[in-house]
Amino acid sequence: ARVLGAPAPAAIFDAFWYSASSGPVSAVLLPADEVSLLPLARALADPRDDAPVAQLLAELQRLPVLAAPQTALASAHRARAHLLSDTPAKLDADPRAAAPGSRMLEPLTAWLGTAQRRLDLVSPYFVPGDAGVKSLTDLARSGVKVRIVTNSLAATDVVAVHAGYARHRRALLAAGVELYELKPDAAARSRAARVPRRLRLAGFSAASLHGKTFLVDGQRLFVGSFNLDQRSALLNTEMGLIVDSATITGELAGSLDRDLPAGTWQVVLGSDGRLEWIETGAEGRRMLTGEPGASFARRLGARVLSWLPVEGLL
Repeated sequence: ARVLGAPAPAAIFDAFWYSASSGPVSAVLLPADEVSLLPLARALADPRDDAPVAQLLAELQRLPVLAAPQTALASAHRARAHLLSDTPAKLDADPRAAAPGSRMLEPLTAWLGTAQRRLDLVSPYFVPGDAGVKSLTDLARSGVKVRIVTNSLAATDVVAVHAGYARHRRALLAAGVELYELKPDAAARSRAARVPRRLRLAGFSAASLHGKTFLVDGQRLFVGSFNLDQRSALLNTEMGLIVDSATITGELAGSLDRDLPAGTWQVVLGSDGRLEWIETGAEGRRMLTGEPGASFARRLGARVLSWLPVEGLL
């Protein structure tokens, strides 16, 4: 994708590089740490002198995408894109009173709010907070089909994040938002089905969801480092691209439609108001309860963490 305003990425890098928040590595490393990094520094300076590094570089150079870029990228799509990024000023202020224009949260939220028909959100760490829940439920009640994919308790690598998300599930479901939680073996299922890597469920590893992708109306998408959680919104510095491409967005939406039944549990509200998880398999559909796939220790840990006032840090 071509980024509108070509100097923007370099300018953003320079802004962080020269900001007061950046400093030399020597300012944070102990002398012993500096000594331990010397072999790595030498290997990077001249990889020919380090056999393992030289072997790795040789293997990388044999990859089709590097050996024959024109052939390997023949299926790539060209699209117009717009870059969003936090600025270093976000680090210099109270998280909830950041300088105007320093956070990508505001333009990203406004862009998500333009959805008229459907909004697909894939976020490994999903902690929307009260304001995010209101925005999403308002969209769903206005007729927009809102679908959210995140890690299940069994798949997440941060139990505290799941605790912050879990407290909002009932409110989202009651408004008509669809929730899907990744199974810990989703990647293996996708590989077994021989799904091309670029079309697998928006980026997951052997056990956990990693990709951050938001699709609007099947026409536009966001891809970047931004999770729909409080850390990305208020604490971390993030960046990403909004891409105008019905072709790319359609491919990703299609991958969700195909992979969600086998790779996730759909969370629903039962007739008694309790949460249930729908599992779809070769035998059909069955209803599960109690955070499927998660150990007792994980379930207990998530429950205890949900009682603590730490959502703003998640």
